[in-house]
Amino acid sequence: MDDTRYESVVRGQLTADVDEDVHRIEQQLKAQTATYVPHKEQQVSRHKLLRMVQTSNVCQRIISGVILGTAVTVYLVLGPQSAPIYLCSFVVSVCNYEYAWIAERITHRFKTAYLEENLSASHPASSCSIRPFDGLRRAVTPISFGYPRLTAGLLSSIIAGLCTFFVLYLNLHHWHYKSSADAVFSYSVLDLVLFIGVTTWLTCFCAFLTPSPRCMLNVFFQQIAYALVTVTNYYCFHFDNVCYAPIETSHGRWLALVLILMNRLPLCRRITPSDAIESFVRILLDTVGFAYIVLLMQPISDLLIQVDGAPRIALGFLAVVWGTDTGAYVVGQVLKNMKYRGLHPLAHHISPNKDLEGTLGGVALGLGAIILVDALMPLPSDLTPEIIHLQRISRLLFAVVGGLISRYGDLFASLLKRMAGVKDTGALIPGHGGLLDRVDALLFVGAIFALYHRCAFAPYYDYYIDAYYENSLVTTQNLIARMTEYWIPIVTSTISS
Repeated sequence: MDDTRYESVVRGQLTADVDEDVHRIEQQLKAQTATYVPHKEQQVSRHKLLRMVQTSNVCQRIISGVILGTAVTVYLVLGPQSAPIYLCSFVVSVCNYEYAWIAERITHRFKTAYLEENLSASHPASSCSIRPFDGLRRAVTPISFGYPRLTAGLLSSIIAGLCTFFVLYLNLHHWHYKSSADAVFSYSVLDLVLFIGVTTWLTCFCAFLTPSPRCMLNVFFQQIAYALVTVTNYYCFHFDNVCYAPIETSHGRWLALVLILMNRLPLCRRITPSDAIESFVRILLDTVGFAYIVLLMQPISDLLIQVDGAPRIALGFLAVVWGTDTGAYVVGQVLKNMKYRGLHPLAHHISPNKDLEGTLGGVALGLGAIILVDALMPLPSDLTPEIIHLQRISRLLFAVVGGLISRYGDLFASLLKRMAGVKDTGALIPGHGGLLDRVDALLFVGAIFALYHRCAFAPYYDYYIDAYYENSLVTTQNLIARMTEYWIPIVTSTISS
């Protein structure tokens, strides 16, 4: 790397060397490739209102936010008791899919920069062997016959159906999940079957549409690690069940990390330096992705499992995160249209559009959102006025702290997108990008929110001590008492003599 590019990296352009090389190579390859066909331009409507919706990012963002926020609110309020669990599982599956594409782009950019740096100098014609990034291939492409999404949907339906029947068979003969001994219809069994069926279908569908078979396996490993913890915590602790846990939840996380490592190591073949760099970058990114999505989503999912009133808690949490994000965006747009030049960027080298003024505006809107949730969904009536007052103050404090922490989630997602050379993580939500663009702040605030809730609402986390554990404590105390009665006279007599 020469001095000029080193200076640009020191000034904060984290991927300046990669950006320059990859951009130049992609332009050369596109010029040399005769089969390159540009995308069609979007058909814009002649109607002024429709044209504004199609072309204005602000309009798309507002419309999508209203529709998405309303749908999530209705689902949490009117849905079943396990509605937050299904929602968290949906978020994990889709975010794993979007992160797989982000990681694939980052790996391709660094590998391409390495090849350009080391091969083109000695072999000028070798740049023709460097392939541009293929954003059309999927893990299911070899068997899709030109219809990857349709094929992924069919295969996912078959696998989800087989898994559902397999779970029913295991529950009848081995697991024996039940709500109570006298219940004719077991709600927990129905909930378990729906969770397995829906989660399996969505996980398989997302995994089949990832860039490669190895990415597909990683999505499976990560979702299994997440679902194992969720099933154990929800169906073993929430219901009065005779519960079967195949593996400890912490062991499941370590097992997923080991499988991810084994999946990415280039075993049983000779590798070049570029392959070694690619394997190292992939292992690093897959580990970061597992911690970023699965391990950061787990605390908020466990919290919603363990306490009563999960829909209300989830709405309050989402109000802080989404209110802060929306407020920061609106304040930023207003100040930009006013041509205000005194903005204080948070990290200009990562995301020039995130500034201190927008953050403060987002925190203000997050405070308003949590006050609105408190007004629409009051606290339980069995609490005293003093406790209700203290809890309201604690929620307002969390709205401020959580709003500030959420900006770190935004900046981390912006760093990943900058390294990947993309504007959004996907195109699922018009005006917002992918789902990971919407929940990046939520993932960072989730762990802090779980800790806050345990401290602010400590009485909700009281557990009854198991009878077996009580008996073991009594037995241990009796044993200690007998040993004390036996050994104290012996020790006393020995010392006196």
